[in-house]
Amino acid sequence: PDGKTALLACGIKDDMVRLFDLSTGQELRSLRGHSERTECVAFSPDGKLALSGSDDKTVRLWDLSTGQQIGVFSGHTEHVMSVAFSPDGKTALSGSDDKTMRLWNLVTGQEIRHFDRFRGCVRCLAISPDGRTALSGSTDHVVRLWRLPDVAR
Repeated sequence: PDGKTALLACGIKDDMVRLFDLSTGQELRSLRGHSERTECVAFSPDGKLALSGSDDKTVRLWDLSTGQQIGVFSGHTEHVMSVAFSPDGKTALSGSDDKTMRLWNLVTGQEIRHFDRFRGCVRCLAISPDGRTALSGSTDHVVRLWRLPDVAR
């Protein structure tokens, strides 16, 4: 969020997330915890945390200052292909090859809502600045606008 660092989901046969300093190109931290390839990453709005999604069907929450994993969110039955933080950093969305999108409470670790009206894999997600709506894009060639539950704000 400050333009000084970048997160990389390392892709092919790599289960790590890497944090880089953009001014030097140096790797600052490797985040290890996924058991299969990492597909997607996102910074929290304040830049202190990160989310990652993986072929191991989990979403993981990371503390970027320590590199420690601070949460694991399970429920998808296929690869997690997209993640997005809410503007307040308390909730997040994940999208999967299982044709679902899930809304997570990052404080309690609980799933808030399961969205399953997709006919294709959920590849991209975004949450509006006010946290009230989300956009999803999937391989069914449809972009959907969703109203998020009040508990997400």
